Amino acid sequence: MACKGNHRVATPGDDRWFGWHAHAEGKADALMDHHPLYRALGDTADRRCATYRALFGQALPEETLIAIRQTTNTARPLGGDRFKDELAAQTFRRVAPVPSGRPCMPDRNSADQGVSPL
Repeated sequence: MACKGNHRVATPGDDRWFGWHAHAEGKADALMDHHPLYRALGDTADRRCATYRALFGQALPEETLIAIRQTTNTARPLGGDRFKDELAAQTFRRVAPVPSGRPCMPDRNSADQGVSPL
């Protein structure tokens, strides 16, 4: 089942707004301009269409769908720790959630805090 927002269709080709018709079936679309990455899928229109269809030949694993939903719903990037670290360094923004709640207060009577007991 393909999704687009809250609209679900049985196959990508059932959605009239999805670029499937132009990319996978090679149908002309006056509103569609093929991206260079799409053009790199093959040296002929038939090869590009076949390669594009193959990209959607299998459903995504459930854990991948969950990760996509979680990152989309929280406006966080999807990727590994290295990617997130690099993104945070380049954008000077936090990319991981901050633990909720206040930090714990240190024990006032703790000897390791340098406080001598009275």
